[in-house]
Amino acid sequence: MLDPALQQTVLAVAADVEAQQREIMKTRVAANDAMRRAAGVTSPPSSRRSTAGCCAAEQVAVDDWVQKMGADAAPILDGYRKRLAKP
Repeated sequence: MLDPALQQTVLAVAADVEAQQREIMKTRVAANDAMRRAAGVTSPPSSRRSTAGCCAAEQVAVDDWVQKMGADAAPILDGYRKRLAKP
């Protein structure tokens, strides 16, 4: 486990990266929508199909990370999931 000072640093950096990514996604989604319209696609992709595909791809990366991290992975992943669940 990380010492408390390093853990706080990692959490602060993660929060900064998350904020940056949210800003990037605002323009990325708009750009993707414009490309989709320019290509003649008139309806967005099925949410269920898109979500399932993303979740499956995401799970491969998560499983790989958990395997590499070993016993330290569970509390980190649990904390991350709890943070995501907060409104």
